[in-house]
Amino acid sequence: CNNNIFSHNFLWLYKYSTIIIVLFLNLNYVCIEIYLMILSSYIELLKLRLSSSVVFSAIAGYLLAISEETPHEPIVLVKLILGGFFIVGASNGLNQVFEVDLDGLMERTKNRPLPKKKIPMPSALLFSLFLGFLGLGILFSINLYSGFFSLLSLLIYVLGYTPMKVNSPVAGFIGA
Repeated sequence: CNNNIFSHNFLWLYKYSTIIIVLFLNLNYVCIEIYLMILSSYIELLKLRLSSSVVFSAIAGYLLAISEETPHEPIVLVKLILGGFFIVGASNGLNQVFEVDLDGLMERTKNRPLPKKKIPMPSALLFSLFLGFLGLGILFSINLYSGFFSLLSLLIYVLGYTPMKVNSPVAGFIGA
């Protein structure tokens, strides 16, 4: 009789184990999909292409400045790339935080992460501020000028360009 109970339980386990494994794998797949969706929303908040083009310009300036007096320093280049990317990403994120209502009305911007509510507003704000402080810290570690001019650029973009662009065509010059 005990043999019969064992074989019955073993058959049940064997029969349903594939279902349990498939459910477990699907649950992990769903979690990965959710994480990737969230990650892609934050990357979209940074405006990756725009951020990359600004960093590319900074790299070009760095390469043009290399001379006998200012030799190439790989660590400085890495700091410039990371710090610059974080500053530009923070500027783009803060711009979208401040303009979420306007972005929701415009055809070109209505599908951004904040109007679509893919990212909660407080999370976008904290993420952007964190990137800004991190970028400033990295750029100030290069030298005072790098840090100061990146801070100035961030402030002009967020506090000048963002509110001005609905009122004046001059804003395009400031934003560039």
